[in-house]
Amino acid sequence: MLGLGNNLARGGVLSAGLANTYSLEFDGTDDYVNCGTGLGTSLGDNYAGSLSVSLWFKVDDTNVDDGLFQLGTLDGNGAPFMIFLVSNELKFMLDYQASAWSIVHSFTDTGWNHLVCIYDVSGSANSKMYLNGTSVGAINNDGNFPDGAGGDMDLSGEGTIIGAYWSVAYPFAGNIDEVAIFDAVIDPADLRDGTKPADLTGMSNLQGWWRMGDGTEGASGNTIYDMSTNSNDGTKSGASGTNNTPQYETDVPS
Repeated sequence: MLGLGNNLARGGVLSAGLANTYSLEFDGTDDYVNCGTGLGTSLGDNYAGSLSVSLWFKVDDTNVDDGLFQLGTLDGNGAPFMIFLVSNELKFMLDYQASAWSIVHSFTDTGWNHLVCIYDVSGSANSKMYLNGTSVGAINNDGNFPDGAGGDMDLSGEGTIIGAYWSVAYPFAGNIDEVAIFDAVIDPADLRDGTKPADLTGMSNLQGWWRMGDGTEGASGNTIYDMSTNSNDGTKSGASGTNNTPQYETDVPS
């Protein structure tokens, strides 16, 4: 059962020394991971809760227009929840029905980084973006999703995409690892073990956790398994280039 998503969720089973061997390399041409519509449909239409997304990434170049994560279909019409890199800036945007707000942070680092984007509908309603555990931007979203139609997200049928945003024309070039989404506000400190990903096993409100080849299934095939209890497995997509789809690599946050 999904939580209301309005409170700080803590108390997960955090384990130093999480085994993290693989990340996924995206070629910047047409690679992405499609995790289906199960998560969006579970959250449902008129979703009025908070959301937190955590991911680790290493980009080939920062002066690009590349997608990291989105809740929404890659149809070129925007999406409810988008995280992307554009012109040396990281951007966290809610964009729906011609209304949008965004948090923007200057960015030129091509090493491994940990990003957490939080849409917060509780209390002061300050949505925030954290980079490597430090707040790098916030916005008062007035407790509402800016869709111009009552302030709630319509997520039923919307896809979960890793490594692209907006459309297939904006794929990511670089490596992504340990992507997680929660239907609550999560303390970024609970998602890190120093400079490495923390073990999220047993954390409250965890709705999806894609480990990019780590976990019980290992690094093989085109399926990126959801290591939460919700089975929102992803499929590697791509057609061009030497390797055709995102590739498993042993380059990971350290």
